[in-house]
Amino acid sequence: MRSPRKSRLHPKPSSKQPHLRGIMGTQNELFANSVSAQARNRRAVLPVPNIMASSTSKQNQNSAEAALARSNEMLRISQMAGGTGSFEWDIPTNTLVWSENHARMFGLWPTGFDGTFACWKRRIDPADAAKIEKELEAAFAEKREQWYSEHQIIRADNAERRWFTSRARISYDRAGKPLKMIGVSIDTTDRKLAEDELLRGRADLEHGVHERTTELLQKTLEMSEQARQLDEANASLRQLSARLLTLQDDERRRLASHLHDSTGGWITALAMNLSVLQGEGNLSPKAKTVLADSLEMLRDMSDDLRTVSHLLHPPLLDEMGLQSALRWYVDEFSKRSQIPVEVEISPNVGRLARDCETAIFRIVQEALTNVHRHSGSARASICLTRAHGEVNLEVRDWGTGISSMQRGMAPPNGVGLQGMRERIRQFGGEFEIRSTSKGTSVIAKFPELLVCVPPPTP
Repeated sequence: MRSPRKSRLHPKPSSKQPHLRGIMGTQNELFANSVSAQARNRRAVLPVPNIMASSTSKQNQNSAEAALARSNEMLRISQMAGGTGSFEWDIPTNTLVWSENHARMFGLWPTGFDGTFACWKRRIDPADAAKIEKELEAAFAEKREQWYSEHQIIRADNAERRWFTSRARISYDRAGKPLKMIGVSIDTTDRKLAEDELLRGRADLEHGVHERTTELLQKTLEMSEQARQLDEANASLRQLSARLLTLQDDERRRLASHLHDSTGGWITALAMNLSVLQGEGNLSPKAKTVLADSLEMLRDMSDDLRTVSHLLHPPLLDEMGLQSALRWYVDEFSKRSQIPVEVEISPNVGRLARDCETAIFRIVQEALTNVHRHSGSARASICLTRAHGEVNLEVRDWGTGISSMQRGMAPPNGVGLQGMRERIRQFGGEFEIRSTSKGTSVIAKFPELLVCVPPPTP
């Protein structure tokens, strides 16, 4: 601690260059005065001068002064290396004592610092001066022992702005008035610049993230809109496909009815007329032979017409239901293809909704057509069951399978399979194809609540 007398740069008697005393210099003076007093006391006690004792005391004093000088030098070097400086403020006299490096940090070494509070205040950035004054007033009013401040200074030699962090301890008298403030200042400019650069980088990053997020959000909204439009298009396409399948079934039903009622009627009438001619006795043998061949061809034509009509839309499907229509179709298919087909229908299946029965019949029809054309299987089976809230259909063969699926690829997307899939989708069902080298299974599942007709109440 410095004595309350004003401490500032004092000129040496032999030089015009001022001398800046440090805090440690004050301790040196006190230590030297103490040593001198002890020597005087010893001289007062001893009646006879002791040359040996006097020499030892002098050596001790010189050693102490040398050690103190080394400490001061190490302190000066460490402050310069660490960018720090120490200060002592005698508050009642408003005078300051700075270490050498403290003055260097302000650009005031060696002659610029006059030891006054005003000299220090002039070097504070005007934007921070009022803030520091309020901080000091608050610390004194609250009698805080610690003071901390972060501010900018303007160097006296080159007007460069530097960031300082100052910490100090405040001592008070018994009345609570501040006496001294002793502390250090640290040049934190490099750290502040790094922090500012980091903040700018963070701000740039946040700005970039914000822009990228906005861009991604915009892209997401665009993709959502495209997905919505695609869903609407798919829904419209499914509705169109369903409508086309319905129109196709209606057209098949109309053509079947027309072939059976109109064309079949004409063929029957023609056969009857030819039968009348066949009964005439005045026909030549050749005419009788031609007439008999014509009647035979009409009977074959009638059979083929009836088969085509029933394949387009079997009347049993409307009159007796799906089970009767399937058994009739399987019999006709086996006769034409020479492929035996086993039919298994659970008794609890019952009647289904008309559109669902039509869909299942068409799926079986398409699946057996594929068995005949592509599988090379010698037999096939149809299984129709009702269990666990579903109506399940499986058409199976024991042929060579679908080669693309055996290679891990998706099943082919032909017109026939698309038609099956679309018919099942109309009822919220599921469609699956399983194929190996040992055969293929076409599986359709329909929700029971949507396709089953409740039994009539008694």
